[in-house]
Amino acid sequence: MPRLPHSWLLLPACALLSACTIGFGEDEEDDGFAQGKAEVLVDEEYSNDYAVDAAGSQIARAGIHPGGVRPLSIRDLDDDGDFEVLTDTSVLASQPRFTPDGSQIVFEDHDSIDFDTHSRLAVVGVDGSGYRRLDLSTAENEEVGDIVYVDDTSVIYERSSIDLDYRYWTIPLDGSAPPQEAAVVPRDRPASATLDPSGTQILWEYFDSEASPGVTHVFVGPVDSAEGVEIAEHGYSATWSPDGSRIAYLADTGETEDDGLPLSAVYLVAADGSGEPARVPGLDCCLEGPLTWLPDDRIVVSNASYVVGDHRLYTLDASGVG
Repeated sequence: MPRLPHSWLLLPACALLSACTIGFGEDEEDDGFAQGKAEVLVDEEYSNDYAVDAAGSQIARAGIHPGGVRPLSIRDLDDDGDFEVLTDTSVLASQPRFTPDGSQIVFEDHDSIDFDTHSRLAVVGVDGSGYRRLDLSTAENEEVGDIVYVDDTSVIYERSSIDLDYRYWTIPLDGSAPPQEAAVVPRDRPASATLDPSGTQILWEYFDSEASPGVTHVFVGPVDSAEGVEIAEHGYSATWSPDGSRIAYLADTGETEDDGLPLSAVYLVAADGSGEPARVPGLDCCLEGPLTWLPDDRIVVSNASYVVGDHRLYTLDASGVG
């Protein structure tokens, strides 16, 4: 089935509008920043196809988007300098993912900027060395779906086509064997998914278009089952905490701007669904994913509040929340 670039899959309503402002109202435009609750991380447009390593020390960025193509590149996380390009300009990369030790980046390697064409998994060292495609299949109708888990030796991901039906597959990082079906039970409908740090639990979300209005559901469950616990209705862009015990997700707050536009925020909840979600203070309008929960309890989020298609990156301080 046709798909959008991963970073554009689930966008809140006000991300499609340009009237939102940062903060809590026109007279308090930068209130989130003034309180020390939000800081700019990457002050460049279209930076929301990114990944941070497990140590919270490096950020990789790629992407194919309306503003053009960003080559796969890297920098130190809190260094506000330039990104260093890792691959040749002919490499069309998206959804980068670090290996646990931060030494390599796995990514989706596209044959064309058309996201409905052939793509494969590829890997490159963080120093730009060792670029190679992992799966050398040339089937025209096959493409990489979500990269759901990367460990020291292998990758678990979706291979998407009519025949493969969005099942999960695994392939060794050294490319020594072809893809094999993974021990992760497929979801019962198209869903965005990621595994916890241990690789034993799966977090997934899907949009229920049959509901009126449509609604996004977020679930957590064991990888060997299609069943799970719903942890958020109307949530989206969910991610794991570094220890896998909690989930962060985006949701509308139920509040609106003066002009009636809905406000969104980051919420935290226990991964087993217990307790009430806790709201993270800071930016509260037009938030987008993907979220990343850093080891120091900052949460990386994209914000489209300046103009349509802004997509700079910010961090929110979630320490002590929930």
